[in-house]
Amino acid sequence: MMSGPSWRLLFKVIWFGSCLGGRGGSDTGAAGAATSTASQLGSSIGAALLNTIAAAATASYLAANPAASVATGTVHGFTIAMACGAIITLAAAIPAALFINATLPRQVR
Repeated sequence: MMSGPSWRLLFKVIWFGSCLGGRGGSDTGAAGAATSTASQLGSSIGAALLNTIAAAATASYLAANPAASVATGTVHGFTIAMACGAIITLAAAIPAALFINATLPRQVR
């Protein structure tokens, strides 16, 4: 997927920065482990969910349009899955923008 690299650059930096910012030295390891685990779990569940949506949309399109080719049905399924992924991302961005109030860490002198 083309959105993978941009997703990592934009949201992973924000996610890890807000989760690890302001933690004491002894809590940084546990916070990093929890953040990494949540990221991996969310990625795997998200991939499974979007794959299921794409497969269901492809199957329903091909059942409703018997003259359509499999390639056309597959493109339709991927289009529906990407639209659902965009809606889910926007829905998740709203509470993230409202509730994440992390500040920049102070410079060590």
